[in-house]
Amino acid sequence: MGIKSSTTTFTESWGSTQGQLVRVEVLILFSALIWILVEYFGSRRRRYSQGFFRFFVWAVYTLFTVLTPYTIGLLQDGPFRDQTFVLWGTILLFIQANVDSISVYSIHDIEHRKRVFVQHLLQIILVLWLIVNCKGHNGSYTANIWIFWILSVIWTYRKYQSLSNASKKGGLLKVSKVVADYMMIEHEQIPRGFNPRTMEGYKYIFHGEEKVASLLPTAPEYIEAARRKCSTIDKVWRWIEHENTFNQEAKETLKDFALSFSLFKLLKRRLCGYQIAEAGLAKTLDFMLHGLISEEEKDRRRGEKIKLTHELIERVLSGFKESNGQLQDGQSALAKNQLGSQFSWACTLSTHIHKILVWHIGTTIAMDGHPVPPTGDHRVTKTLSDYCAYLVAFVPDMLPGHSYDTQCIFDAVVVEARKSITGCDSISSRCEKLVTTVLPSNSNCTILQLGGRLGRELRGVPEKQRWKMLADFWAEFILFLAPSSNAEIHAEKLAAGGEFMTHLWALLTHAGILERPSTTDGARGNNGAPAQDLPV
Repeated sequence: MGIKSSTTTFTESWGSTQGQLVRVEVLILFSALIWILVEYFGSRRRRYSQGFFRFFVWAVYTLFTVLTPYTIGLLQDGPFRDQTFVLWGTILLFIQANVDSISVYSIHDIEHRKRVFVQHLLQIILVLWLIVNCKGHNGSYTANIWIFWILSVIWTYRKYQSLSNASKKGGLLKVSKVVADYMMIEHEQIPRGFNPRTMEGYKYIFHGEEKVASLLPTAPEYIEAARRKCSTIDKVWRWIEHENTFNQEAKETLKDFALSFSLFKLLKRRLCGYQIAEAGLAKTLDFMLHGLISEEEKDRRRGEKIKLTHELIERVLSGFKESNGQLQDGQSALAKNQLGSQFSWACTLSTHIHKILVWHIGTTIAMDGHPVPPTGDHRVTKTLSDYCAYLVAFVPDMLPGHSYDTQCIFDAVVVEARKSITGCDSISSRCEKLVTTVLPSNSNCTILQLGGRLGRELRGVPEKQRWKMLADFWAEFILFLAPSSNAEIHAEKLAAGGEFMTHLWALLTHAGILERPSTTDGARGNNGAPAQDLPV
């Protein structure tokens, strides 16, 4: 009886006018706290990719979008007609319209702008009803109430326009078309050759395509307008270089920012599905080899937020330069280390996913019992091998082939591993079990068995040569895997903080390399014959 009586008393007090007042006050204070968190963390959601941080921002944003309408509804439904409460409601409405509350937790969120607009519109109407029915005639309160309400209407409209301009259908396609069409004739505007170190002859659009997008898309006037009205990166670099108010370090920083802004406009074309007209041109590849990743620039462009070591990035890019921009699937790295004939069998597997998993298992076995130093070939090997395995398990859309096939292959390997290494409670014992596994007499070996064979053979290579060969292999292979027509997954990851593979994909796009060469397809051997058929 005591519990029932207490519950009844609590329910009655909670539903009373006094209880409603307490709820309103608590919710308004809590909404203010949530607003502060959204303002503080909202702009940082694109810089950090940690799962917990992104979940926290998403939870705060979701709570904010629910809490504010509920509080406004409580004010509207309750007996609160005083100007103070109406002012609170208009302030909450203004905060929701003004705050950086576009979640962009997924890139598809931005396509739901009509739903966001309707939600805000309904709340604007509810608050207007509160204003019309409020009691009190304080002139200052009345002025502030209407100011906040009018500003809320203006900010709601501006937010909808921003969402529309950022969406693919609303503005991205239209503006990116200007850049795509312009780049079809960009290479024809070079009177004296080109120099990727100074950007001379690289007339990539820097600013002005929005104005051209408002014109009728009729050639040749349309493209000619882009040529005349858009400022280009070569002119911007020349202006920065001749500006005496900046020191040399500031000039280099400004040029980097300007170039990244221009390349960002070029990269948007892939998300929209437009043609990359400059792909295959000599000056496009030279821009990458002798501009972006030139030796003088390497110490280019590193920021404190980059988690990958300079040594690892240099290893991947230096191999790309040594091959003169030609993508290789790892076999040239083996040949360079005089181990091509010994390990070529592991490069001619059924799919690229088979190859990643076999080499990851073999690399893990080869490293067992050898502490990984903070730098050197051993560290590069482990980092790239683990990263490729991570992509297979968690981001298969970035890899060749269908993501569902990749998932099926990975799941099959996991199931086989659970059966094969039952009772092995340490990494070393698991590695030894795989190494000592007797392979079947026929060639129908599984990924786990082939990984064990590769690990056993890698252990027979002298350590220094082993780590050098593996580092070269993974650096070459990850760059070979990077080209992809799935621009959407890379846009998703950029909104979430970015992936190393996304940066490689963008780098190759700016080099004019949009797909991996078919001559070194992982599904065929060196002589063009089909590779061995592997069960998953």
